[in-house]
Amino acid sequence: MEKREVLKIFAYGSELRNAIDKITKAGRGALIIMVNSQKLKNICSGGFRIDHVLTEEKLAELAKLDGAILVDENFKKILYANVLVTPDIKKINSDETGTRHQAAERTAKQFETLALAVSEKTKIATIYYKNKKLKLSTLNELFTKTGDALKILEKHEEIFQELIKKFDVSEILELVTMDDIVLIFQRKKIIDFVSDIVSMYLAELGKEGKLIELQLKEGMNFIHREINLMIKDYEEYLNFDSIIKDLEKLQYDDVLDKEVLFKIFLSRKKSDEQLVPKGYRTLRNIPILSEDNISQIVAEFHSLKKLMLVDEGELKKILGERKTRSVKEYLLKF
Repeated sequence: MEKREVLKIFAYGSELRNAIDKITKAGRGALIIMVNSQKLKNICSGGFRIDHVLTEEKLAELAKLDGAILVDENFKKILYANVLVTPDIKKINSDETGTRHQAAERTAKQFETLALAVSEKTKIATIYYKNKKLKLSTLNELFTKTGDALKILEKHEEIFQELIKKFDVSEILELVTMDDIVLIFQRKKIIDFVSDIVSMYLAELGKEGKLIELQLKEGMNFIHREINLMIKDYEEYLNFDSIIKDLEKLQYDDVLDKEVLFKIFLSRKKSDEQLVPKGYRTLRNIPILSEDNISQIVAEFHSLKKLMLVDEGELKKILGERKTRSVKEYLLKF
């Protein structure tokens, strides 16, 4: 289970998270363990069976007891309460000091499950899953971190848009270089890293982050569209499938190094000819044109260069007078 999936389970707005908030605000401790195997039950003793739908009231009430609360794999049902959990303390190490936190960490490691411990003293809820540890944030902390990350994301999106504007002109003037393409993909990859951080915060925000999530998607849709159309324009010159796979392997610091990216792009070249776009991306910026119109134009003229030189009459045969005029007016702007 990935970090984002774990955070979604404990997202704001869920019965589980509401119960955790009640427990922390009341200054009580808690140990909640997901039962994912029969073997886990073998280290449990005492307590009593519940078999009740997990609600915030029921979970918060049962947390008043000293023992662990066992829940099903979907965190939708409370199975047992006030249970004594005894994981293998000889084979499974723990860096924690509190009894609850030690039990949570060891159980999560031993059975590769999810366990949550709430500290009475610090009022902090900590998730343990496999060999990992994750502290839940307060709503204010999450909004602050999300806001800071969004500001960084917006700056990178602005840089991306500026690069695209320059690229528009380079395409019309037939001056596109490998450097231009690398810089755009570099910025897109940086945006991906920051976007992943925002998405992680949104996973925990749950319902509280829906508006921010919509704003994030809107900005990313533009970027994905530009990149996808650029790939269609230059796929004759570069093996983009391999390039994208190579880029996915890079760490953040590697992406900042333009030389690393250049090596990837140069190693995936299909041709040494001058980079000439087919025209998909440029034509997509003309609102009056449908997808079919764009496909027809590219199929007929094969490149933006040839489209720029084409006789208006030839274009009218495909598009008609009104759309032809819109195409010519747009291209003349540059």
